[in-house]
Amino acid sequence: MVKNNNILKKLYRGEICPDASFLQTEEFLDKRSQKIELYEEIKKELSPHALEKFKRYSELENELSSLDSENQFMIGFKLATKLIYEGMQE
Repeated sequence: MVKNNNILKKLYRGEICPDASFLQTEEFLDKRSQKIELYEEIKKELSPHALEKFKRYSELENELSSLDSENQFMIGFKLATKLIYEGMQE
């Protein structure tokens, strides 16, 4: 049996919250600020019709990114499960 169950203890005690918000690092906040600033610049330069197209493009890009992130998470989780299973066989 697994001797080190600190993660399970922390999870049980509420010290780990799996659904906690993404940690907003200084780098993340800086990139988000740059993105907002660039969006405001683009918004001023585009016609209303072009702006709507750009917004739709951005929405599709976000959706694709979310789907990719979910897929990468599932691949990583399956790999981790296989590693744990293999480790328990020894």
